[in-house]
Amino acid sequence: MDTKIEEMLIEAIFEVFEKMFYLSLEPLNADHKGCDIAAIIGLDGSVRGEDDIAVTINFDGSVRGEGQISLSGGLTEMMAQNMLSLDACEITEKDIEDCSKEAANMIWGNFLRKFNADEAFNLSIPIFRRSPGAIPCQGPDLQNPMFRLNFVSNGECLEVIMTMSDRNR
Repeated sequence: MDTKIEEMLIEAIFEVFEKMFYLSLEPLNADHKGCDIAAIIGLDGSVRGEDDIAVTINFDGSVRGEGQISLSGGLTEMMAQNMLSLDACEITEKDIEDCSKEAANMIWGNFLRKFNADEAFNLSIPIFRRSPGAIPCQGPDLQNPMFRLNFVSNGECLEVIMTMSDRNR
């Protein structure tokens, strides 16, 4: 079941980034030779850089969980440029925050629809954080995520982490 859930999450991530932001993502794994994952993502699994951000969202229904996307600064700029048709010099902090929050909403909305199309899930308001250096996992549930997925696009990084459990736990 975990493999199927992971596949649904990956598909949701790809769909959101391709359709909303016109960006192709390449999955990274521990054997990836294309870039130094430890330098880009960080040995602790967090994205690194002064312009990096994290957005956390919770969901609740027959299952409940928490998800976080961590994005490198360059990726957030590409997202804002592509989604809003802006030049790099026109992008504001609010544009980056709005695009990042919308990405989190769309990823988990898309994922939950794939997970159970017959159920309406509640999504929290996304929490945006900009943090110089490493972005730690925000909630206690994200310290030991069920899924941790890393992607790269044009040399910029995305990390998606998620926990999910039965509502009755």
